[in-house]
Amino acid sequence: MPITSTAWARLGERAQRFCLEIRLMTEPCLWCWEIRDAVNGHSLGSSWNDDWMAYDSSREALLAAMHRLTEMKAVFHG
Repeated sequence: MPITSTAWARLGERAQRFCLEIRLMTEPCLWCWEIRDAVNGHSLGSSWNDDWMAYDSSREALLAAMHRLTEMKAVFHG
């Protein structure tokens, strides 16, 4: 999956252990997200690789990723 555009966002102090990547895929020409562990770089979730889900806009992908990150934080923080 070639990456043509990448945007990184650090998501608040409580989520410092996570990095969120939003990227534009070339085939299909849609946006996807990936959440990584900021310390070791391991992938913790991906809309495309895990769910075969992609989005028409970077904003739509970001909102979906933020929702997933909120779910992940609830699990990590009990």
